[in-house]
Amino acid sequence: MSLYYSGLPGKYEGKVSADIAASGVAGKEWMNLPVRPDLVEAEQPEHLRAYFKQRLEHYRRISQALPPHVVND
Repeated sequence: MSLYYSGLPGKYEGKVSADIAASGVAGKEWMNLPVRPDLVEAEQPEHLRAYFKQRLEHYRRISQALPPHVVND
């Protein structure tokens, strides 16, 4: 099994990118870094925006279970 995304069929290629974008937004929100989810969503292809929103909500739920992000002083 290969872990490289380049070998995936074309129908999954866009979904992988949308999923990575959603996890990045949720991660930045968890770390209290500035992020504009609406702008990231607008960058997604039209047919993947609903999928992006679904994955963003998934990653937000996961981040709620994580301990609060604390910056080392």
